[in-house]
Amino acid sequence: MPPRGHSSAPAFNAKDPRELNRYFDEIEIMLNTCEITDDAERKRHATRYVDYDTVEQWRSLPEYQPRRIRQVPAQPPATGMTEEEQEQTYEMWKGAVINLYPGAAEEHRYSLADLDRLVHNNSLNHLQSIAEFADYNRRFMQLSGWLLAHNKIGEIERNRRYRDGIGDGTWNKIQMRLNVVESSVRPGDSYTLEQIKNAAEFSLYGTETKLPGQSHGSEPIKGYVRDHNSDSTSARKQSPKKEDIEVRMDNFENSVLDKYQAIQKQIETLLQQTRDQQDFNRGPRRSPPNSAPG
Repeated sequence: MPPRGHSSAPAFNAKDPRELNRYFDEIEIMLNTCEITDDAERKRHATRYVDYDTVEQWRSLPEYQPRRIRQVPAQPPATGMTEEEQEQTYEMWKGAVINLYPGAAEEHRYSLADLDRLVHNNSLNHLQSIAEFADYNRRFMQLSGWLLAHNKIGEIERNRRYRDGIGDGTWNKIQMRLNVVESSVRPGDSYTLEQIKNAAEFSLYGTETKLPGQSHGSEPIKGYVRDHNSDSTSARKQSPKKEDIEVRMDNFENSVLDKYQAIQKQIETLLQQTRDQQDFNRGPRRSPPNSAPG
C-alpha cells in the first residue's frame, strides 16, 4: 500500500460526500492487489489516507472493532439473556462509515431537487452558445439518467424539465427548427431528448464551442460558478466590477466629447465661410476672400 500523501494514494474530501464510494473503490482495488484479506487490516488501511478528524470519527465506530459482545436471548432450556460474540467485518464497518455522510449512499446520490436546481439556474442563464448548451446537456443527463434508472422520475417529466432548463429565448429558435423537422409531433405532446438536442445543435450552429474564458481542454474560469453541493452544476456569469464600468463610461464620454467638439469646429468653419460669401455678395466688387487678385 502506498504511503499517505503519495501521488498514487487515494484521497477523500469530507466536504464532498459523493466521493466516498469512489474512495472505497480505490482502496479496495489496492487491498485486493496486495492480497490483504484480514478485516482488521482492511479497516486500518482504509483509514490511513484521510485527515486526523476523519480517522478519529471512523475508528470510533463500534463496527471498527474486530468483535462485539452483545446480549441475546438464551437458548432453551436456559432462560434470560446471554452474551454472544459477533464478528465485525470490513463491510459492516464500511456501511457504518457511509451512513455518517448524507448523500454518500448509492440510493441517495441524487434527488429531484438537484435536478430542479440545475433546470432553474440554467433557465436564468439563457443558453446562447453550443458550449453552454453542451455543458447543460451533460449535467442534465448525469442527474436525470440516475433518477430515471432508479424510478424517481418518468421519461415524459424528464423531457419537460429538459426543455424548461433551456430558457425561452433559445427555446423559440429550437421550436422553429422542431416545427420543420418534427412536424409529426402533435401540439401538447413532448419531444424526446434526442429531438431537442439535435434541434438545439442546429439552431446554435456557429456559436462558441467553448465556455467564455475557457481554452480548449481547460477547466471553466472562475466567472462560471457551479453548485457542487447540489450536484448540479450551475453556471452564472460574473458581473463586471464597478471600477471597470466607471472607467469604460469615462472613456466613452471622452470619446463622445471629442467627436462633438470636432463636429462643432467644422460647423463654425462652414458658418464663417458662409458669412464671408454673403458679405462679398452684398459689398462692392472685390476679390473673393482667400483668392488672389486678378
